[in-house]
Amino acid sequence: MATAPTNTSMPVREKLRQYPKTIAVVIGVILLAMVYLRWSNGVVGHDAGGSGTRLYFSTDDGKTWFADDANKLPPFQKSGKEAVRAYVYKGSDGKEFVSHLERYTPDAKSKLEAAYASHSRDPMLLQRIQTTGVEVKAPSQPNWVKVSDPKAAAIIVPRCPDGSEPEPVLP
Repeated sequence: MATAPTNTSMPVREKLRQYPKTIAVVIGVILLAMVYLRWSNGVVGHDAGGSGTRLYFSTDDGKTWFADDANKLPPFQKSGKEAVRAYVYKGSDGKEFVSHLERYTPDAKSKLEAAYASHSRDPMLLQRIQTTGVEVKAPSQPNWVKVSDPKAAAIIVPRCPDGSEPEPVLP
């Protein structure tokens, strides 16, 4: 009599708990690749003529948002308030919401501004800034978290309040 093979694979949650640093590194590499592609394609960065691309930003912790030039490095001043990048999504009910907010540390922002001024597109600089100089937070949460922190993965994954699959909203 033949027996069915047993499933010896661990459930996904168990593996995530077992290898949190590896998961954080993988997520970080994916984020770096996405930012590098945006940078190298001129979507992010100060081009001579400007790319014309717009992104969402917020000055009130994601309660409201506005579209502005994608070349602006958050945080920046807008009407006397600090503006940060806002990632806007909508659920199946059509209601829009800010999933999370993003900004550069002061040191990272000054290094990026210097790189843009010299027209440098050094991928190693971008990688260092992306891993050590970008912070994220959920709206209404008090603390910013570096994207290299494993806690950031839970922040940057959009979740609809209505439980549906989130759809990005572009300006």
